[in-house]
Amino acid sequence: MSPDFERKLDNYARLAVEVGVGLAPGQRLLLRAPVECADLARRITVAAYRAGALLVDVLFDDEANTLSRFQHAPEASFDEISTWSADALIKASERGDAILRVHGSNPDLLAGQNGGHIARVQKNLQRYSEPADRYYGSGAMLARLLLDKHGLTDVAVEQSDTGDHYDP
Repeated sequence: MSPDFERKLDNYARLAVEVGVGLAPGQRLLLRAPVECADLARRITVAAYRAGALLVDVLFDDEANTLSRFQHAPEASFDEISTWSADALIKASERGDAILRVHGSNPDLLAGQNGGHIARVQKNLQRYSEPADRYYGSGAMLARLLLDKHGLTDVAVEQSDTGDHYDP
């Protein structure tokens, strides 16, 4: 890697931490990234600690492991989902942690795999992602709770027929 590219990567990491998530001194950071982006994740970790992060947790995603499941796992595997990473995101959000996701997936990763298996996994993921599984109340109630928790009592929450939006 050229020194110029390394400098740009360091600047990008700093930008992601300071501007992208607006990390505050003493705040924790939960970083999720593909394993292929480990170098960038490490640079983001350094930038976060330099910005005063109390703790940086890094969760790596590995598409090769995902593909291995679809190629070799037993039939019953496709009715199971792992909830620990979603639970970690929920807990981080409840604590007021900054959350940063580096994303770059291969859209053709599961090409040629059993479509029924893919549909079963997606169905289970969808069922777990339903707010009724974890939350009481509406999105507006959750927004009000989070705003109040962070001292933003002067920010109004309005109901809209157009879906989720933010209008300063």
